[in-house]
Amino acid sequence: MYFLEIMDKTEIKKNLEAFVNAENELALKEAKHTIQVFNALFSKEMEDFENLDQETIEKDGIESPEKDVLNNEIIALISSFTKKRKEQKEKADKEIKSNVLKKQQILKEFEELIQTKENIGFLINGIKKIREDWSTIGHISRDEHNDLQSKFSKLNDEFNYNINIYKELKENDLKVNYSLKNKIIHELKELEKETKIKSLDAKLKKLQNEWDNIGPTFKEHWEELKTNYWSLIHTHYDRIKAFYKQQKENLDINLNSKNNLIQKVKELTAELPNDHAGWDKLNTALKDLQEKWKKVGPVPKKVNEEVWKSFRSYYDTFYSAKKEFYADRNSTQKKFAAQKKALISKAEEISSKEFKEGLAEIKKIQLEWKKIGHAGKHVEQKLWHSFRSNCDKFFNKKNEEVKAKEAEANENLKSKLAIIEKLKAIDPKKENSKPEFERFISEFQSIGKSTLSKTSKINEEFKKAVLEIHKKLKGEKAELEALNDHFKKIQIQSSANPEKTLQFEREKIRKRINTVTKEVLNYENNLGFFNNSSSNNPLLKNVTDNIENGKKEIEKLKKELKKLSF
Repeated sequence: MYFLEIMDKTEIKKNLEAFVNAENELALKEAKHTIQVFNALFSKEMEDFENLDQETIEKDGIESPEKDVLNNEIIALISSFTKKRKEQKEKADKEIKSNVLKKQQILKEFEELIQTKENIGFLINGIKKIREDWSTIGHISRDEHNDLQSKFSKLNDEFNYNINIYKELKENDLKVNYSLKNKIIHELKELEKETKIKSLDAKLKKLQNEWDNIGPTFKEHWEELKTNYWSLIHTHYDRIKAFYKQQKENLDINLNSKNNLIQKVKELTAELPNDHAGWDKLNTALKDLQEKWKKVGPVPKKVNEEVWKSFRSYYDTFYSAKKEFYADRNSTQKKFAAQKKALISKAEEISSKEFKEGLAEIKKIQLEWKKIGHAGKHVEQKLWHSFRSNCDKFFNKKNEEVKAKEAEANENLKSKLAIIEKLKAIDPKKENSKPEFERFISEFQSIGKSTLSKTSKINEEFKKAVLEIHKKLKGEKAELEALNDHFKKIQIQSSANPEKTLQFEREKIRKRINTVTKEVLNYENNLGFFNNSSSNNPLLKNVTDNIENGKKEIEKLKKELKKLSF
């Protein structure tokens, strides 16, 4: 199932035990997600259980998920978490309402203080107590804070400047307060660098409280100070409001992102794979979408559950179909295993036959093996090794033949080296030196192929020895040409692929014939430019010479091509 692939129930229980007394927002969010995962998992287990018939339940001794000990432990933890969360929320709401009432009461007392005609000491003590009480009151909602704080600031201003008490404050206090208020304005400007909205909100409230707790300053500077202060306050609160407005807009953006992910999951699972690679690839793609889903922020609460269920439903369908596919595949793989075992038996029979006799059969069953599907990861390698060992046993016969040919080639090499030594030892002065020379050449040619890597070198040594003896015997030019033709033939026949080498040599000569023929035709066409020229014209002579030389080369090339007709 989908959820089992994400988080098992032991991990769910462990997480809930850690989060049951959680109070910070991140821990609460993670706890809620864990509960959501368990509820989906439990619902799926109940659905699967209810779909079972009574006979299967009794036969297999299947117990209802409702009786599962781990399930009940998790449900108890969820109940405890929900209860404590409710108590926490009720306590917080109650505390906020109480704090609002306390601040409203202080505002009322502040108004009464401003209206009193008591002595200066009474007023100073009264304002000190009001400010201390106001600062010690805990958290209230943002909107109510802004409203109440604004009223408090106005009363504070009225107290500071509409009551004659402040005329009697010392000049030094005015200077100190002027400096402190300028310090707060500076700190408010520094808050422009604060990027975290919650931190900005908290620091802003703190500075507002500090501002209101500072006594009066010079009246002639007050308007400027107050204007700068409130301008910065409003600017920061505008940032905060814009942030939360953007957050609301982000809910819709996140909803759109999650709907897009749902559409992608729908498209991916519209046509399910029919092989293991396809299922594996799809599984990876779906896990990737799960990770992307986790990274998308929250959506509007009213659609959160509906969107989540829609996303989850495609995974449920996928994992159900995947389970069914692999159940069918196991059956198919057993059939493939049986077919491969039959081929292993055939390979074993063929391995005892002669190479030429069994070659076609072994190749045939190798092709058949390739056509049979995978027999399963637990047996495929074992079957393949058994099949391969029988095939190797058969082809080892071929290797033995190759070794025999290599041994023969080495013997041929030794024989050729011996003949070269005999050639070098010929004494031109002896009467039978020439017949002996021709006999050694014939013997060399009659020896089969030698080791391929040394063929070129041995042929060069043979050629060098023959030419030296020919020179000593003062052989004729025609004989030399015949020997060179003979060397050419040996070179071709000794190559790795004599037929291909011969074809290459022929093609090279044909190309040269075609090139020279085109050159001759071009020169012949150019003769028309010399119709009125003297026969002594050097340019004309050069053209006619080129034509004659070209024709001679063509004839020579044709003779060479004819010699390659063996």
